[in-house]
Amino acid sequence: MTVLRDIVLLISRILLGVILAAHGIQKWTDFGVGAVADQFAGLGVPAPDISAPVVATAEILGGVAVILGVLTRLVGVLVVLLLAGACLLYTSPEPTRPLYISY
Repeated sequence: MTVLRDIVLLISRILLGVILAAHGIQKWTDFGVGAVADQFAGLGVPAPDISAPVVATAEILGGVAVILGVLTRLVGVLVVLLLAGACLLYTSPEPTRPLYISY
């Protein structure tokens, strides 16, 4: 059972890392960090011109670290904080905002 558990955890870690890194790469290449900064500004993110590249880079480096199994607990905490901030910013009583999450 331990071998099966280890295999499942490895596959899960690799998938999570790939998804995280892919989102960071997407912010740099497909959308462009400038467009991400504009979206951040529209959401009221402080210092969007600084926040956008920091978030994109953190997603890439964090994803690679998770794939490699390096500092996984630290990266996990940072990703949770990053996503908690995103959830707080995307949650709004204004349904006209993009990616509206109702509560």
